[in-house]
Amino acid sequence: MAEQTIDTPGEAGGTITVTLRTLEVRDDVTTVRYTLRWDDDGAADDETAGHSDLGVDWIPTVTDTAALVQYRPFCTKGSWQEGAISQQQCGYSATASPKYPFDGFVNHATIEGWAMLPAPDGEPGTLDVTLGQGLPVFTGATVTSAGDPA
Repeated sequence: MAEQTIDTPGEAGGTITVTLRTLEVRDDVTTVRYTLRWDDDGAADDETAGHSDLGVDWIPTVTDTAALVQYRPFCTKGSWQEGAISQQQCGYSATASPKYPFDGFVNHATIEGWAMLPAPDGEPGTLDVTLGQGLPVFTGATVTSAGDPA
């Protein structure tokens, strides 16, 4: 669907390539599928890093800019609408992968990721997708509805 490469914002060095694979709405759920690849030619090929080493967050956000509404992943504990502790619990139990404390970003390896969020109201044709703070925003990503040809 789209790909962007940025300098790693954290101490790990190198670059991160982010590929947005799909943005699909089925019934009441939006599923985002993506990949993350960390490349640092100054590090060993088998060196690993975590989210904090790379300087990135693990909570994807989908934004309907026309309706001015943001959507975050479902979670099994806590709530995005309550205080800081409840939001932190929600972040740790979000229906997304990889999530903190993931430390398996291997130099030059691609990690598959996904997140499940509430479906947007109405039927927007495009949405903006941020796969986590520190990572690039994909603006105007085309929404595919279940059953639509990809």
